[in-house]
Amino acid sequence: MPRKSVAVGAIIGSTLMALSLVGSYGNPAKATRLSNTTLKAETARLHALGKVAFSAGHYQDARNAFRAAAEDALSSGSARDAAMNWSNAGFASVNAMQYAAALEDLSRARSTAEKAGEMAPLIYSLSNLTGLYLQVGAWENALHISQEALAGPAGHANAKMRATLLFQEAQAMTMLNRFQEAEPIFLQSLDEIRDAGDLDAAARWWAGLGGYYIDAARYTDAEWALSESLRLVRTHRLKAATTVLTDLAKLRGKQGDRVTAEYLFQEALDTHESVTPRWTVYYERGLFRLEAGSNRAALDDFREARRLAIRMRADIVPADQDRVALENRVSKVFEGLVEAGNRIARTTGDEALLAETFDAAEQDRLWSLRSLLPEANDWRSRLPSHYWESLVRFQSAERSLLAAPSAAVEKQAEELQLELQQTEAAVGGPSANSLQAELPSKHVGEVLDADSVLFSFSIGEKSSWLWVLERGEMRVYSLPAGGEIRREVVDFTGALQKGLDSTASGLTLYRTLFGAVPAKVLAGKRWFLEPDGSLYDVPFAALPVGSHDGRATYLIEHAALQAIPGALLMERGTIPAKGSFIGIGDPVFNGADPRYRGSSTKAALNQSLTLPRLPNTGAEVAACSRAWGSDSSELLTGSNANLGGVESALTASPAVIHFATHVVGTRQEFGTGLIALGLDGQGAIGLMGPDDIAARRIGGSLVVMDGCHSAQGEALPGSGLMGLTRAWIGAGANAVISTRWDVPDGTAQSLMVNFYRALHQVPGGNPALALREAQLAALRSGGPDGEPFRWAGYFLLSRI
Repeated sequence: MPRKSVAVGAIIGSTLMALSLVGSYGNPAKATRLSNTTLKAETARLHALGKVAFSAGHYQDARNAFRAAAEDALSSGSARDAAMNWSNAGFASVNAMQYAAALEDLSRARSTAEKAGEMAPLIYSLSNLTGLYLQVGAWENALHISQEALAGPAGHANAKMRATLLFQEAQAMTMLNRFQEAEPIFLQSLDEIRDAGDLDAAARWWAGLGGYYIDAARYTDAEWALSESLRLVRTHRLKAATTVLTDLAKLRGKQGDRVTAEYLFQEALDTHESVTPRWTVYYERGLFRLEAGSNRAALDDFREARRLAIRMRADIVPADQDRVALENRVSKVFEGLVEAGNRIARTTGDEALLAETFDAAEQDRLWSLRSLLPEANDWRSRLPSHYWESLVRFQSAERSLLAAPSAAVEKQAEELQLELQQTEAAVGGPSANSLQAELPSKHVGEVLDADSVLFSFSIGEKSSWLWVLERGEMRVYSLPAGGEIRREVVDFTGALQKGLDSTASGLTLYRTLFGAVPAKVLAGKRWFLEPDGSLYDVPFAALPVGSHDGRATYLIEHAALQAIPGALLMERGTIPAKGSFIGIGDPVFNGADPRYRGSSTKAALNQSLTLPRLPNTGAEVAACSRAWGSDSSELLTGSNANLGGVESALTASPAVIHFATHVVGTRQEFGTGLIALGLDGQGAIGLMGPDDIAARRIGGSLVVMDGCHSAQGEALPGSGLMGLTRAWIGAGANAVISTRWDVPDGTAQSLMVNFYRALHQVPGGNPALALREAQLAALRSGGPDGEPFRWAGYFLLSRI
């Protein structure tokens, strides 16, 4: 049985976070019960120091003062003052672009206020958390928290705070492509903030709305909104000048007035204030200049934007979802730098500039993944016990959603996932991985041998690029826009998966991607592929490269192929031939299965998700174990193939971990899947997802997921392919084999057995060479297994 399986400036410039600098927040009724007047006085003194430091732009000093004030307030019994000061500390950290510290402080402010039942600091903390998530691009989290606040605590809020939450809700909706719903909420928030008398916020919000109108090509409405903002700024000498001037410059550029646009961009930089991060202004001007054909000037802007944006990265929260959300926005800066630099390098032959663009793209796409990779005393080792309890509840909610989706359970799952992210942030610290200084182009030259070549793609909306690196040489080629490439990918993969003739569409795609590359380069016997965008969906092994004796010849017949997670992660290594093997197959998915050892009564009550049995997979893992030939093998089948058994086996750091089970889809972000494991003693099915995997540190050299669609996941700019494959690499695996589509059981078993046999025979125990041998054996079998659909679905992501 088959195994189942943005607008940067508008957000940054208008996101409001609440700094509550109003002196003492103590409740008079509670103040009479406080006995430690010294602590109260110290709290007030530290709070005042924080205000002064913040006003002077010394945000780290301000954070330290507010945190100290919060601790003293808590000691004196004033949870209200403590929560407010922690909220202020979080706001100071946001201004310093130290997002991990901000999330820690704001989460503590929220929990303190909730436990004490203090509505005012709770509202501030929820608004500031919403603002933080808007800053880092976690739109779903921002919408969830703003709506939670509006539905509950905001009933106690003053007019300004309610208007703020409305505006934040509208921002989040807009970034989730719901601007039509958001527009009336924007206008309502503007009416309310005007009535509340906060002209500074009104000016920034008008500018933010104007930016969204520009994105919607509603230039008349944009003119109206931005003019209203500029009027407020000029009349009242407000601090929103950078935001509105930048958006007006964008508008003039769209209207074809280049001279005025240049003037306004420069004025925005000259009158810069703290509301809008400076890198966004350089980025927007770089885009404008790039569209105008001023490549040199655009390159200078993108370089400066990149320099400023990179400063944020050491301080981003370790929670992968939030880090990736910010990465996807910052990656636009790198995309602009690559576009401008490659345009110049191709016309001038500037090799240093070509290396610069490659290195920038590599450092961009690798940053978020490197933050996951295990290192000594990393964040995993500091996770508290309640994290794992929350993870269990999150898994339970996921099971319920798969069986019977409901709004209540989905809300619970969102809250639990947010709690997990905040816990990860609280234990995080600077990662040496994210600070690696080695240049990717230099590193690749040291890893590649004379018969290897790296093909690295950058797929953009308007244009795309292919870097080709051999030992000691680098070239770049211009490719079509991402939309055209995507259409060719869909044509080829659609025909292949349906069993139709995909030769013509495959040749078209092959020529689009590699047609300009010299034949001597294409003759390399080992290809490292670094896909991007829709290219993650391409089964490169089955790409036709020509014909012979009346049949298509495929790329796998000419070279061994592997995808890499990033150039800096490439290394020379092997899969240890005598290492231990763990195989997981044929789990018990039904309480009525006679192999089930738990309580059948509890299973009937708790089994919210039922999957069909996979009887052939037990034989598969046994055959693969024999082919591997290790003296140290452990096969988890039947009632032993459950979550607890797998987690226990992983602690032994096996060399090979082989899953032959279902992979089920979820409604999680990024389109990732979950590995389905057998029922536990209470009758609950086991689900292992990216969160579970990345939170554990494994020593396995090779992970194989021979389950359908195990390679599923959204390909994101700057982060690559999300999902189970990425999670295993992040947890420490050197190589991961997964599948893009359903593979018939018979083909799966024979191909995997041939793979493990070949792994002992190919030079260096290399998984790419072994997978090639297995796929060639299937191709040349002369039977049904020779159809590309059956052998081309396997996807190897490997560092070695």
